[in-house]
Amino acid sequence: GQAVVRYMPELINAKSIKETVEDAGFQVDELLEQDIDVCRLRIKGMSCTSCSEAAERALLMVDGVKKAVVGLALEEAKVHFDPNVTDPDRIIEAIEDAGFGADPIRSDVNKVHLKLEGINSVEDMNLIQSSLGSVEGVNHIEVESDGHKITVSYDPDVTGPRSLIQCIQEAGRGPNFYHASLYNPPRRREMEKQNEIRMYKKQFLWSCLFSV
Repeated sequence: GQAVVRYMPELINAKSIKETVEDAGFQVDELLEQDIDVCRLRIKGMSCTSCSEAAERALLMVDGVKKAVVGLALEEAKVHFDPNVTDPDRIIEAIEDAGFGADPIRSDVNKVHLKLEGINSVEDMNLIQSSLGSVEGVNHIEVESDGHKITVSYDPDVTGPRSLIQCIQEAGRGPNFYHASLYNPPRRREMEKQNEIRMYKKQFLWSCLFSV
């Protein structure tokens, strides 16, 4: 199972929450989405619920796999994994060792760039990433270095920007209110041009300084 916990960082931290759940007799694995990739696989050879359960168990036994959901009707699997520990090839190999066939689903994937407001801590970003990761059709979430912009790769046949923005805004509760809007990052040539302008401006200022 998976849970999204909303809390006030000034009153409690993630470590205390984890220890409380463990004290209640449950095992807790933190899903830090910045270290989690998602792959979707077409599973072949499943004919009953026992087959899908066997495939799911095989996936969950792979070191580095954090979550796996196998759908019998669609013959698909959605696997959340740590890219520092495993990769899609090893995951496919585990399925094949269990007696099934597996192929990566390479559907048309779109990307949307979103600018975030209301992000005041790492916990805020983790909450948003966890909420987006639970949306059907979301394949990958990438956080930009400034911590206020994200890029979401998604299956356009399943979800879209409007649903993703709504998910982010609904993740905010109590004292935390999040807002997301579409963001168009500067193209590479535009960034190079801006850097070139800054370089010439800096050179001009230095020349003025030494000419005085």
